[in-house]
Amino acid sequence: MQSLIQIEFPEARLLHRLDFGTSGILVFGFSKTAQELLTQAEKFYFCMVEGQLLKQGLVKFYLKDKRGKVQSVRSGGKVAITELNTVHFNSTYSLVRARLITGRRHQIRVSLAEAKCPIVGDYLYGGRPYDRLMLHAAAMILDGRLLLSSIPNSFKKEFPEFDFSAYSCFFTDK
Repeated sequence: MQSLIQIEFPEARLLHRLDFGTSGILVFGFSKTAQELLTQAEKFYFCMVEGQLLKQGLVKFYLKDKRGKVQSVRSGGKVAITELNTVHFNSTYSLVRARLITGRRHQIRVSLAEAKCPIVGDYLYGGRPYDRLMLHAAAMILDGRLLLSSIPNSFKKEFPEFDFSAYSCFFTDK
């Protein structure tokens, strides 16, 4: 299925894929150089998770596809490294910033499910039912430029006391 961008620009290729239900930044490119630049990009996500994330910082897993679902395995999988940090929480949910170090299918979703804090709305990995998957590709640093995506109202509704207008500071410091 072609996107509106690909209809307007047939030579454009989607370089940054998002899981179904994930909102946020999509990157299209016109050359191999663009594709190579994307491999060096830093990608950041906001996730609304159940409970409070106990382990912060770098999390390393080995992931393997099993019958359409990605699972954490002790060996035989591909390494997946994610940096997870809680930026805000309330009595029910935590707002977590995830920075991808590697880019594996369902990497953030599995990492948070393994941490007993599944993403809200993630039916595949045990998240509480919600109107949508509460995973948002919020920012990317690409070729030295910070790209930001608008924050969905569903995040703002659940964290009304959090100042999303100043959220870019959560992606410029490592």
